[in-house]
Amino acid sequence: MSTQKISVASALLPPLLIEQLQMPADNWQICEQKMLSVSTLIVKLIRGTILSVERKHIRELDANPGDKGCQLRAVILKELVLSSSVKDELTELDKTVKSIEKIVQGRKTGALGEVSSCTFFQKHILPIEVSVDLLYLIYCKLLMVTKVKNNVLTNGIIVTRLDHTKLSTLSKTIRCVGNEVCKQIIDDASANLSESSLTGIQSMSRKMQVSPLLLRMLLDVRKIKKGDYKPKSFGCQFYEVQMVLTRLRQQEAVIAIKTVVSEGTPQLLLLKPPAPGEEFRFVEDVPKDTLLVVFEGVLQKGLSIDAFRAKVQEIGFCKRHRSAC
Repeated sequence: MSTQKISVASALLPPLLIEQLQMPADNWQICEQKMLSVSTLIVKLIRGTILSVERKHIRELDANPGDKGCQLRAVILKELVLSSSVKDELTELDKTVKSIEKIVQGRKTGALGEVSSCTFFQKHILPIEVSVDLLYLIYCKLLMVTKVKNNVLTNGIIVTRLDHTKLSTLSKTIRCVGNEVCKQIIDDASANLSESSLTGIQSMSRKMQVSPLLLRMLLDVRKIKKGDYKPKSFGCQFYEVQMVLTRLRQQEAVIAIKTVVSEGTPQLLLLKPPAPGEEFRFVEDVPKDTLLVVFEGVLQKGLSIDAFRAKVQEIGFCKRHRSAC
């Protein structure tokens, strides 16, 4: 785990907003409202992240910044949620945030004291620092809170998008900072998370001493800009998933194939390597608290779940991935 510490406010908020929150304003009421709205957003976001990690609810961190890197994040999240260093950091951060949360609530009820809005922000909010690993989890939580269903394709695949207005679930009055600022918060978090996901998988590959070809392909990153959004980071998906599967097999991890259906109930098939590094094999049951990495797939029309299972068992899950790509 990196020892580098990063200010949560600086990582989440646009520089111009931070500058405004640190400057004395003629209208102290507007300044106070903005400061409290932003402070509430940060405090509740951190508290929500802590709770999700403590309960090992990875689905509550299942962000989708639009970079087609869901499996990358699943593996990274699994390791971070189980990390003892992350757990220790969360314990200390929880104490700090609970204390600040009480002070913020006090100011909301009129207990301003002699501390101005800008001084409060500088003294209590800006100094909140976290590791790179924990910031990754915070980004995931933020984008999960703002993830909404956009539409459902005819084959049953659910398409999601990010809605910056959902920031109000963390801070009811956050709109006071401006619609464009709220949008920028989400856009920046999406871009940063997509880049961090690739950085994380690259770091993982170096530690595993993978083949030169795989490492070279994992280091090949492209930034693609679509519309007026900040560019996202994309890698070669084929090699990314190959890396993910290699890592999971080494860990003897349990994975799941979840069928995507337009009608009826999706099926969940569980697989686990019998030994480190070996091919995945179907298993019937796992402990309820087992963390799963889920691969969703649309079954070909007319293919039964039993036939699909038999085919995967015959050729192997990883080999099936290689042939499909």
